[in-house]
Amino acid sequence: MPFDLVRATINGGSGAPTDLRHFGIDVRGAGACAGTRLATTFDGVTMPSPERTMDLVRDGRLIRVDRRGVATAIAGELVERPIAAAAGLPLLGRLHAGAPAVYAQGRGFGLVLDNGTLWRVPDGGIAAGNDSPLREIAPAQWDAYPRGSSLGG
Repeated sequence: MPFDLVRATINGGSGAPTDLRHFGIDVRGAGACAGTRLATTFDGVTMPSPERTMDLVRDGRLIRVDRRGVATAIAGELVERPIAAAAGLPLLGRLHAGAPAVYAQGRGFGLVLDNGTLWRVPDGGIAAGNDSPLREIAPAQWDAYPRGSSLGG
């Protein structure tokens, strides 16, 4: 785990800090990528998947997203190479291009993964970017969906 440190340094004989100096250190063996910490460490990160799609780490599982632009919009961070430790996370489902998108008054916007779970998204723009037809539903229909957490801001 890399850390960048900046600290005040004393330059000359005055004894007072007069300059800043950059130091870098690597912490090894912290276990940030091991066991249950992996899911917390990488929650919200998206990366290329082995299937030429994107994998999003969310709630300790992977969501495979067909469109890179959508994955980037709903992720907290994009990494350009797969994280090897994340390959062992279970696959929750897939967000296909054109997947159903729903809106319910007082509930918001959501996308339906291929496993039938509804995941809240911040606005209808993500649905549009996924070419997902947006359908308004009653709040009771929204509440009847099995739900994941939220995707994006």
